[in-house]
Amino acid sequence: MAAGCELSAALTLRQGSIAALCLIAALGSVQAKLSLCEPNERVVYSCEVKSSSKVASLCASQTLTEQEGYLQYRFGSPGQIELTYPAQKRNSLQKFRLWRYARPMVDRLTISFDSGAYTYTYSSDYDGDEKPPIDKVEILVSRQGSRKVTTLVCVGKQIADFSFIEGIMPCQDDSWGQCP
Repeated sequence: MAAGCELSAALTLRQGSIAALCLIAALGSVQAKLSLCEPNERVVYSCEVKSSSKVASLCASQTLTEQEGYLQYRFGSPGQIELTYPAQKRNSLQKFRLWRYARPMVDRLTISFDSGAYTYTYSSDYDGDEKPPIDKVEILVSRQGSRKVTTLVCVGKQIADFSFIEGIMPCQDDSWGQCP
C-alpha cells in the first residue's frame, strides 16, 4: 500500500475511534440523565416525570438475592436527589412488594413500598386488547388513610428490567396477581 493510503487509513481509523468514544460518552450522559442509579448498580426501572425535570429510579446492587444485595428507590434530579428509600440498604429488598398480572396481550406490574405515611407504587400497564392499546407507566403516591392519589406520569425514554427481581422480591398476592 502506498504511504499516503496508509496514512489516510490510519486517520480514518483514528477518526472512527474518536467518533465511537464520543458516541459512548454521549450515551453515558443520556443514561445518567435517565437514571439516578450509580454506574455500578443495576437499573430496575427509571423514568422522567412529565412536566418536570425529575427522575424516578429503582436501583439494585449488581448481585441481588433474598440474602444479599439491596434495592433502593430514588427521586429527584441528577446531583439533587430529594427522596431515597430506604435510607439504609441492608435488608431493603423486604421493604418492597411486587404484583404482576400477565396474559397474552396484557401485562400489568406494580412495585410498591411504604415510607412514613405514604405508599409509593410504580405501575406499568400494557393492554393490547384495547383499541388503541393502553401503554402507560406512572408512579402513584398516596397518603395512608386518604383517598387522594398523586399521579406522576412517566414520559419519554424509560429503562425497565424486572427479570432479575421476579422470584426474589416479596410478592403482593391477590385474586388477580400472580406470584412466581
